[in-house]
Amino acid sequence: MVAALSAAAAALAGCTGGSSGAEPRPLAAALAADPPAFAPGAGVTLVPAFARGTARIEPDVGPVTSGGRYQVGPALEARTYRLIVEDGAERAEAVVRVPFAYRDAIRPLDPPGSARAQHVAVGLGDGRVLLATGSANISTFSWTAELYDATTGTSAATGELRLGLAAAAALRLADGRVLVAGGQSNFRDREDLAAVWDPADGRWTEPGALAQARAGHALALLDDGRVLVTGGAWLGRAPGSVVTEELLDPDAAASRAPAGSAMIHPRAFHTATVLRDGRVLVAGGLNSFSGGDAVEAELFDPVTESFALTGSLAHPRGSHAAVRLGDGRVLVVGGLDAGWTYVAEAELWDPDTGAFTPAGALATPRADHSATLLADGRVLVAGGTDVDGKRLDTVELWDPATRAFTPGPVRLGARRALHSATALPDGRVLVVGGEDGADALRQAEVYE
Repeated sequence: MVAALSAAAAALAGCTGGSSGAEPRPLAAALAADPPAFAPGAGVTLVPAFARGTARIEPDVGPVTSGGRYQVGPALEARTYRLIVEDGAERAEAVVRVPFAYRDAIRPLDPPGSARAQHVAVGLGDGRVLLATGSANISTFSWTAELYDATTGTSAATGELRLGLAAAAALRLADGRVLVAGGQSNFRDREDLAAVWDPADGRWTEPGALAQARAGHALALLDDGRVLVTGGAWLGRAPGSVVTEELLDPDAAASRAPAGSAMIHPRAFHTATVLRDGRVLVAGGLNSFSGGDAVEAELFDPVTESFALTGSLAHPRGSHAAVRLGDGRVLVVGGLDAGWTYVAEAELWDPDTGAFTPAGALATPRADHSATLLADGRVLVAGGTDVDGKRLDTVELWDPATRAFTPGPVRLGARRALHSATALPDGRVLVVGGEDGADALRQAEVYE
């Protein structure tokens, strides 16, 4: 690339004409990007070439000299740059479009401080991720938390919870604090703990408790700052799903039942996805009260505080993943049913119709995996367990244009399930922890 740019500059340098009596050649300009595309966390260098006059690059750069090198980006979408050269009344332009593209590579990072599986991981919006709770082995659950910086690959402890937990749920509140709620502890099959971590001082507080102890539940942050808590299960004993739901106000230290109609189906290991209009899609899950699956999806309306049925999944499932796409649709992928049959078929829920439609099939059916929306609109599916109960190191990429999955060109650094995968602001995806069938993992890597 550098050699080609040098050649272009040399060619344009000859555009000043021949002898003094010859008419000058037309003003010319060339602009190239090196490398030719943005990648997650990486910019490009713009190199202009022109023989005479003054020049500028728009946008972001300004005045330039021929052969100079000008850094732009990073960017998570395609950008167009224009070189404008002027000499008196003459004007020449050159345009280069720089797309965004993933390298489709997985790179190991330095490990976090603790091994964790079934933990919570919450991005803070600045490249750091809060890692908390999780199981170190079958019988020991962690009460520790740490801040992992995916930019530097470093980790720092930040406060401790009152209880060691696994299978808790967590989300980032509107003010930047992090809520961790419910889960299974070293003492009980399900807990009513609701703890809030403050990034200002790194401390955990317990402003209140859940109205119902639960694990295997789901949280959803509503537009007004309240948190919708749905479902859950007993863990470690006879299975049973929790039919209740509650609205938690982290500031008022209060939790109550919604004022409108209740959730229709008890379910655990389901998903709760916030839609663009503020409603919440509750999909899938296992319903052991009826001996089957929670097939029908429900919509929660925060205005009326009511649940209503929407479309039904063609393939019932729990321990799946759900991702809201950029256009507002929701992709449901993977999971298993009450008979422990793994589901390969993905389904796409449309808010305009309220219906699920087929969305391709995984090459490897899996559960306890992760699914993460990438900056280019694709969905990265990673790890999990397969039909034989083996942990997976494979990844698959779902393309919304084709509604199909493609096996990834790379593999994770370790076989893992019950891990976390967090989308970072620079477009990368941080994969942490999980278990390999025997032990919790102390590993971190990024897809980029």
